[in-house]
Amino acid sequence: MQYFFHIFLDQNSLLFSGAAKINVIDITKVDTPRIIYHTVLGDFDPTDVEVCGDHVFVSLDNNQEREKGRLVVFKKYDSMANTLESILNITGM
Repeated sequence: MQYFFHIFLDQNSLLFSGAAKINVIDITKVDTPRIIYHTVLGDFDPTDVEVCGDHVFVSLDNNQEREKGRLVVFKKYDSMANTLESILNITGM
């Protein structure tokens, strides 16, 4: 089952995840939003996304082996470097 999540990173950007992807979307111009960052998560689908301070937490279902899901912690999107840096990756056993 695919889930889709969105969460505001700040007043001008939105993180959207679903279908094994994460996008950061610039919503400065609400009429013409644009993707400013994109990454593919492999054979994993997001099940939840949360932001706490300068970190983004994404829980992921493993589509092949459910019990081997993941939790990935990213630094908040850096617009100067155009990165969403993964700083911790916890895999289920």
